[in-house]
Amino acid sequence: MENFDMELFVRALGLSFVLEGILWAGLPGLVKRACEELAKRNEAYVRASGIVSLLLGIGICLLVAL
Repeated sequence: MENFDMELFVRALGLSFVLEGILWAGLPGLVKRACEELAKRNEAYVRASGIVSLLLGIGICLLVAL
């Protein structure tokens, strides 16, 4: 962990808030409908979607690190 860049981490966290904020501010109806659809799904589907998203994120981070 000695190579951990706290500034980069905080910037990435801030960027994630910006991207989510763009969705909520720009397309609130779409986000609400997406949340309603998500609520209809079973827990296994939601978990699998989360795992896929997690793996894609890790893959992107690893790809950039190369």
